Amino acid sequence: MKPLTYRDVQAILSLLTDDDKALVRAVQERLFARGREAVARVRAAASNPQALRAAEVLLRRLEEPPIEAQFEGLSGALDGDVDLEEGAFVIARFGCPWVDVEGCAELLDRMAADVAPRVSAGDHPIHAIRTLNAYLAEEQGFRGGDVSDPDNSFMDRVLERKVGIPITLSAVYLFIGKRLRLPLCGVGMPGRFIVKYEEGDQEIFFDPFYGGRVITKNECREIVTRMGFTFEEGHLARTPSRHILIRMMHNLLQHVYLPGGEEERARRLIEYIQILQGV
Repeated sequence: MKPLTYRDVQAILSLLTDDDKALVRAVQERLFARGREAVARVRAAASNPQALRAAEVLLRRLEEPPIEAQFEGLSGALDGDVDLEEGAFVIARFGCPWVDVEGCAELLDRMAADVAPRVSAGDHPIHAIRTLNAYLAEEQGFRGGDVSDPDNSFMDRVLERKVGIPITLSAVYLFIGKRLRLPLCGVGMPGRFIVKYEEGDQEIFFDPFYGGRVITKNECREIVTRMGFTFEEGHLARTPSRHILIRMMHNLLQHVYLPGGEEERARRLIEYIQILQGV
């Protein structure tokens, strides 16, 4: 591969600041493939803050260990849980190696800061849930999308496009809730992923895929039976973060890569699942 010329570098810098996000992603992909030396040249020549940030993100990603090693580091002790947000963005790197994880975390921080004045520790759980719904579903416009679209399973794309599937939209609520110190947890029912507000003996279930609609235990039971499963009380228990990450990857396997005949990507996902399972 020929080294970048001065004109190449200037063209890349111009494209990295384009308003067309799809074009920017394509440029990032080609630059990332050229390796560290090419990215370093672009970074050194960058004066525009947007182009500089893009080049710095690519450099950081190039210097990180491979995804397999990140999952191994994430897995830790098999009898303990893992960090859901960290793991979700490792999965996002599988879809796009140069994901700006730091930028996504900053966006989540800003969103939590926006909604924080509207929620206080003494609020009734229903008020807290409705406040989150008003902010995320109504103001920000997060909405449900097609499970066969991989963009709806990768957290960086979910945050950018504000479209996700039940498990990734639930993850947005969990990430914001954690920053606000709200007692939220994920609930992985068969066929549907929802969120639970759990404090003491009080449990309130709600469905981020449908705008955060509050649902009763009986409605949860009906959802499970409609999916062809026999309902068990354990279906409404807190789902560990490790299992949430595995389920995220199973969704990609079952609805994207296996139907699409992408055998190599499916093989790699199975490998990552096995790492988290300790196989």
